[in-house]
Amino acid sequence: MADDLFFRNRDGLQMAYRREGDHGHAPVVLIMGFVMQLTAWPEELCERLRNTGLQIIRLDNRDIGLSDRVRGKAPGPRTMLARRSVGLHTDVPYHIRDMAFDVVDLLDHLNIDKAHIVGASMGGMIAQRMAIHASERVASLTSVMSTTGQLRFALPRLDVMQLMLTNPGESLDDRIRYGRRFWNLVGSPLDIPNDAELAADLTRYYQRNSDLSGRFRQLAAISAERSRIPLLRQITAPSLVLHGLSDPLIRPEAGMATAKAIPGGRFTGFNGMGHDLRPRFIPQICEQISRHVEQAGV
Repeated sequence: MADDLFFRNRDGLQMAYRREGDHGHAPVVLIMGFVMQLTAWPEELCERLRNTGLQIIRLDNRDIGLSDRVRGKAPGPRTMLARRSVGLHTDVPYHIRDMAFDVVDLLDHLNIDKAHIVGASMGGMIAQRMAIHASERVASLTSVMSTTGQLRFALPRLDVMQLMLTNPGESLDDRIRYGRRFWNLVGSPLDIPNDAELAADLTRYYQRNSDLSGRFRQLAAISAERSRIPLLRQITAPSLVLHGLSDPLIRPEAGMATAKAIPGGRFTGFNGMGHDLRPRFIPQICEQISRHVEQAGV
């Protein structure tokens, strides 16, 4: 397993990352979603991609994992959603675009001119923004279980939303119980982890870093997004969109709309896959990504 390494972004934040595989191979940057650390990318997925001749770079987004927390208080999620629903602007500590430039800063730190960018959920939004605002650094884009920023795709199923607005608690036991409820709601119905597996995964997550103080700032950045449709139409990088067809958090229609908006964008849906990256689907996901990267070149 690779060591955690660090760099500073243009805002002076110390950011954590891992780099695995031959540095001479084509670089693939994996960007994880809301409050998910870089370790949320399954090791099997990373290993499979490395075995196809790719180098894998993962980072902790700002406000999570071993990366620095941002100063400033975010509006509550209910306030953000209420203001957005009537078209009102709300000041937030940072935007998804800022998180995209964190990835650009990582490439600068590693002296990498151009990389293949893969983002999951919020990470897909970050990857899209990078393909829009730093197109010269993006060899290809893969947006996984993400969305266009359109308001009609902003809200998940009601029971999922209610749980997302619930405090996960402070103790490890509380957070394991919360995580079990959450993943049982949003996870893949064809590959549900058992309690022991889920508890082990969540324990490793919180042992690496248990500070969730940045979650509302990340959520505010997501909520501050508006429709990226006009900007997605400007993307020139070869683009692939992957989505679980049983995803209750970000509906598959959001992925379909993303692929439709990007010139030449391709959509692949996975039957029985929810809002996660379970072992059942990893071989198919890796095959899609590795083929897409090979076709795009560097």
